[in-house]
Amino acid sequence: MSDQDAIGSRPAADLALRRGREALAVAAAIERAVDAGRPADTALAGLFRARPGYGARDRRGYAGAVFALLRWRGWCGRVDRDGPRALARAHWLDATE
Repeated sequence: MSDQDAIGSRPAADLALRRGREALAVAAAIERAVDAGRPADTALAGLFRARPGYGARDRRGYAGAVFALLRWRGWCGRVDRDGPRALARAHWLDATE
């Protein structure tokens, strides 16, 4: 089943899919940078500078997802290995009431 079949063609659903894919790409890039010894905040700031099209909400969302993933890394797994499940687990563990 394709993404299109699963959620339909609504513009909001398409935007959510794009943002989800982008969040995975950002998280994977930061994981690689951290593995190479770079501080996560420095790597994320550099990535945001390289992609000026990200708005404030995008940056806040991606940063939150990345830092939740790094915070819960031992329990959530890695994006390069576990894909979206790793981000979903991190979000769930980081959620507050």
